[in-house]
Amino acid sequence: MNKISSRSIKNIQGIDPRLSLVVGMVLARGNVDFTLTSGLRTLEDQQKAFKGGYSKCDGVNRKSKHQLGKAIDFIPYPFDNDWNNIKQFKQIGEELKITAKHLGFKYSYGGDWTSFKDYPHFQLD
Repeated sequence: MNKISSRSIKNIQGIDPRLSLVVGMVLARGNVDFTLTSGLRTLEDQQKAFKGGYSKCDGVNRKSKHQLGKAIDFIPYPFDNDWNNIKQFKQIGEELKITAKHLGFKYSYGGDWTSFKDYPHFQLD
């Protein structure tokens, strides 16, 4: 079983309890380990993500699931700063999907999107 880091604890605050449950169950199973890099976002945080090209949502005209507490971003743990190691991100995404499906939650994984691949992103729909 993996332990949740202090960074992840900070970033899990304010997100939908169902999403917290998914994260906790995946970490408890121990098949993958990851750190939450983003959870609930303020308008200012969302606009920074949009301006930086990390999101297609500007936070005003198009709100992000992060602003609603229904999305997380993650990185594998330990992270070697290799954003191109898609396999690691997909493994985590698959574990999140399996767990959400098992619990009966509607979800989407950014790695499955066709127009904008966002491998470190998972959300409840």
